[in-house]
Amino acid sequence: MIFDEILGQDHLKEMVQHSLQKGQFSQSNIIIDKDEYGGLLFALAISEQLLFDKENIENDVLNHPDLHFVFPLFSSKDDAIELNKEWLFYVQNTKFPNIVGWKSASNSAGNTAAIRKPQIVAMHKSAGMKSFYGKNKVYIIWAAELMNKECSNLLLKILEEPPTNCYFVIITSKIYEILPTIKSRCQVSSLSPVPAQILEKKIR
Repeated sequence: MIFDEILGQDHLKEMVQHSLQKGQFSQSNIIIDKDEYGGLLFALAISEQLLFDKENIENDVLNHPDLHFVFPLFSSKDDAIELNKEWLFYVQNTKFPNIVGWKSASNSAGNTAAIRKPQIVAMHKSAGMKSFYGKNKVYIIWAAELMNKECSNLLLKILEEPPTNCYFVIITSKIYEILPTIKSRCQVSSLSPVPAQILEKKIR
């Protein structure tokens, strides 16, 4: 279980797992992250709980057809669908992704990281369709601070009336860059630094 891989964050893990078990987990969520805190790993742990039944929870959540990602592109010529394979490979090989690392992994010729309008439009379309297994769908929006105002307003529309069984997990390191109207629609959780003693124990 991915939650077991997360260092620290015990209070938040307990709170999230309790709400998941009770079926009270919010459809719209923000995780405030910083480098090495593990925001994406936390989002994947949540996705695992939402997408798998208890008997098959050990399966690879990254290969689940009802898990979708929105991530920054570096050029208007970049295609999110074409880069999804590179994104999944990058995520599989690093627990703490960052923009510099993703830029290198994407092999993009562009230089300006941004989440672009076509990506949010595509998410709207996808969310309105039936899930692959007829159950939950999860959308992880990574580095959400890189949305412009137009993208943010498009995201807000779907958060205002989220489709049934669709969950949105927004990860950002700059919560002040997120529209107040988006924050008001979400359950906001802030990750904490991993205590030094836990890191030392892990290294030994």
